[in-house]
Amino acid sequence: MLEWAAAGDGPTLALLVDHDDKDREFDYVSTGETVADSEPITHVGARQGWTIVSIAHDWRTVFGSSTSGSSSDPTG
Repeated sequence: MLEWAAAGDGPTLALLVDHDDKDREFDYVSTGETVADSEPITHVGARQGWTIVSIAHDWRTVFGSSTSGSSSDPTG
């Protein structure tokens, strides 16, 4: 899917979310199955120039607490 997204004409965004935070969510390693040999998808992404976001290192909050009276405004 990301290969397809990155191959488009004009500006593209191939964003890979690495689910690497076993303390805050289910931990697993995705593999690239469309390549000749199965390998971690983060290795494929780095080689392809995709933007890789780590849940463990780049996200302050994974599942935030629900607040009453919340609005659609993401700043609160």
